[in-house]
Amino acid sequence: MVEFVNLIMEAVTITQSVDHLWKCGKVVYKRDKKGSMNSEQTRLFVQEVIDLLGADYKIPQSLYDKLYKEVDEDGSGSIDKKEMAMFTKRLMEEYHKVK
Repeated sequence: MVEFVNLIMEAVTITQSVDHLWKCGKVVYKRDKKGSMNSEQTRLFVQEVIDLLGADYKIPQSLYDKLYKEVDEDGSGSIDKKEMAMFTKRLMEEYHKVK
C-alpha cells in the first residue's frame, strides 16, 4: 500500500512540475500551433523538470529516443503537455532500471 501511495505522489509531483514549467519555465520552449514540442525542445524541457524535482539524472540518448517514439503515439514527432508528464515519469522509471 505504501509503495502505491508513493507512486501516486510521484506522478502528481511530476505532473505539477510539468504544469508549472509549461506555464512559466525559465526557458521559453518553442511549440507548434497545437502547443506541442519537438524532440529537441522536449529533451530540454524534460531535463529542466528532472532538475526541478532535485534528481541528478542525465538520461542516455538511446533511452530517450526509445521512449520518445513510444510516447509519441500519433507519430507526429512532437509531444503535448499531457504526453510530457507521462514521458517524464517513464524516463525516470526506466533510468532507475538501467542504472
